Amino acid sequence: MEKVLRVARLFDLYGDLLTERQQEFIRLYYEEDFSLGEIAAAFNISRQAVYDTLRRGEALLEEWEEKLGLLQRNQCWSRAMNRVLKLLDRLQVRVGGDEESLSLIEEIRGLVNPFQDSWGKGGEQC
Repeated sequence: MEKVLRVARLFDLYGDLLTERQQEFIRLYYEEDFSLGEIAAAFNISRQAVYDTLRRGEALLEEWEEKLGLLQRNQCWSRAMNRVLKLLDRLQVRVGGDEESLSLIEEIRGLVNPFQDSWGKGGEQC
């Protein structure tokens, strides 16, 4: 499951850089849950050809992540934004009924929310 999630995230980031065939095979295999045999039959090719295309596409996604680090950076931002939101919750409790402070907290929360945990937990360390 971890690999499926990682490939899906990498595909979201770098998928447009793959060939159309690599994109289609990865989409069918990981998103539509097609088997190698089903993909092979749909494209009238061998299962080995499907397997090779998938593995080459996955290797390219990993290579681009190693060089560019967009997934790792996104996960770091996500963790940071989640931490900011938790701190805002604690601060909100402390300021009590101070309307001006509560208004500022809500404004900050509105700025942070778009970045809140869109990629989930885990991943490499920041």
